[in-house]
Amino acid sequence: MKVYKVAVVGGGASGLVAGIFAGKEFGSDVVILEKTDRVGKKLLSTGNGRGNVTNEILSAKNYHSYSGCASDFVLPAISRFDNNQTTSFLREIGVVCSAEDGKVYPMSKQASSVLDMMRAKIASLGTEVLTGFEVIDIERGKPFKISSSGSVIYAENVIFACGGKCAKQFGTDGSAFGLLKKLGHKITPLFPSLVQLKTDGSLIKGLKGIKQYGEVKIITDGKAVGSAKGDVLFTDYGISGNAVFFVSSYCAGKNNASVSIDFLPEISFADLKELLSEKAKNAPYLSAEDLLNGVINKQIGKNILKSLGIDLNKKCPLSRINDVSGLIKSFMLKVEGTLGFDYAQVTRGGVCLSEVESSSLSSKLCKGLYIVGEALDIDGDCGGYNLQWAFSSAYAACADIIRRAAL
Repeated sequence: MKVYKVAVVGGGASGLVAGIFAGKEFGSDVVILEKTDRVGKKLLSTGNGRGNVTNEILSAKNYHSYSGCASDFVLPAISRFDNNQTTSFLREIGVVCSAEDGKVYPMSKQASSVLDMMRAKIASLGTEVLTGFEVIDIERGKPFKISSSGSVIYAENVIFACGGKCAKQFGTDGSAFGLLKKLGHKITPLFPSLVQLKTDGSLIKGLKGIKQYGEVKIITDGKAVGSAKGDVLFTDYGISGNAVFFVSSYCAGKNNASVSIDFLPEISFADLKELLSEKAKNAPYLSAEDLLNGVINKQIGKNILKSLGIDLNKKCPLSRINDVSGLIKSFMLKVEGTLGFDYAQVTRGGVCLSEVESSSLSSKLCKGLYIVGEALDIDGDCGGYNLQWAFSSAYAACADIIRRAAL
């Protein structure tokens, strides 16, 4: 009976990186188990297919969790294997990176390049890859017994890298959490994150397809809890765009969230009010609609005026310019939900962090078990932070296995 040194459950980004780091030390005594017909499917979608692997600016503050203690937990791993180590590692396996607005991509701007080089490296190390191997049971012991339909393998150490619950088309439907529950771990409530938001549609009728730069804030209990500048895309269900994806994590688990959009973040409320007042005085013949023409998107301006009950075809009263300016600077929409896990890029929630050692990603409940990547109650901001966590956590787990093997 063969007993592998390391079995990696899951062939996504964290699983592949774990397979490489463990494979460097143990070669063919490492196996990656992937339930779909191909490893790295979700990796191909990162950065809209361009492969946003990390970010030039990396901080523990870029990470969040349902439990609210993400920053302290991720710090040991991202300090030990940071964005510079990630680009060096990728260069070592044949992927040269470049940055664009802080986001780091392969120079090819193809996520497939990253996957191809990872697969080539894994093959060169002799690390075994078993696709179509859906793990249905893990029995603790010396060694672990890992079962699939009709197949059983044994391993001294198990790295659990099965991802979260989002994007089930890539095989990450959350069902693998049941394996960890059987081993004694608790799973927090799960929520979709980095996802489009459903909002009250009454104020955005007629805006479908319009993309506008702005600053988006999430408001809960009267306080702004997260903000981002970028594109806002209006849809038939609510809003999308990179700024919306960035702040959507702050809506997770919140039933009273609202979104505030500042359509002109580059100008203050006072300066905007003065600008509109001056325009109204200099051109008293302008209708309310034309008053906003050239200041903000014409259709958005019309919606703002309508929501304030101002006749588009009549002159805007000077007494209402304060209200108009206020709505341009803070266009409020009630958040009614998200498009859900099928459209989310990442999962908020996962294995309780209190049950895992932050320095090694080893389970406190089951010796020899390691939990990495999105399976943990860790999710990163939009911009390469989730792949960075996949790399950092996989490295930490493998380093600890190698350290223990040398004792």
